[in-house]
Amino acid sequence: MAGHGLIEQMHQQQLAIEMIELGARTSVIMQSVAISYGRLARIHREKTGTHLPKGALPFAADWFLQWRPNMHASLFYNIHRQFELRTSAAPAERLLKSYRLYLQWQEDAWENALLSLTRAWTMLRFLDGDLLQTTRCTRCEILFIDHANAPRCGYVCGLCQPPARAGSGREAGSAQSRWRPTVQGLATDGMGANEDRQEAATSVEHARRSNRFVQGTQRLNRLC
Repeated sequence: MAGHGLIEQMHQQQLAIEMIELGARTSVIMQSVAISYGRLARIHREKTGTHLPKGALPFAADWFLQWRPNMHASLFYNIHRQFELRTSAAPAERLLKSYRLYLQWQEDAWENALLSLTRAWTMLRFLDGDLLQTTRCTRCEILFIDHANAPRCGYVCGLCQPPARAGSGREAGSAQSRWRPTVQGLATDGMGANEDRQEAATSVEHARRSNRFVQGTQRLNRLC
């Protein structure tokens, strides 16, 4: 952390603490936060009483393409995209803000989050590295996580065309009609990239409180 002022060092340490509390793997923290391995190890030992876990990240891109994980991954992506478009926050701060909001949505819907912070970070890396891409559904016009280099023309998402295991057509249709409007609000293009972060937080918080989203997510989770 040489070259960083004291206040910035404290800020970076706080980001590392938040990531530890959310269960992020060591490599995620090291690549997201300007902190030395030794200092991170000491903080981790203080917070958890254990040593830093070792080993490579075990995630493959195919996990994000399964129907239920894809709904969670796409939801997180649309939240993160709004913070990216509308705030000037650093990448680590955007990741944490987006993930905490994703967790709050799942709590409102009485559902355990499928997407860990490490998986969320990995997904963003896969998108940057062209291992995954986002594709806009031709029916609902929401962005979804998709195979890299998959044809974008004529794409239909898992909400508009659920697999057979998602439930009956009437049940799936009910979930779609309630879940989609709020996510469409998150996915809207044309947001100003230089607007202050408070406006973005207010906008996303308003969407979070929408009864249509909460009820729709509850219904969708029951269908999974």
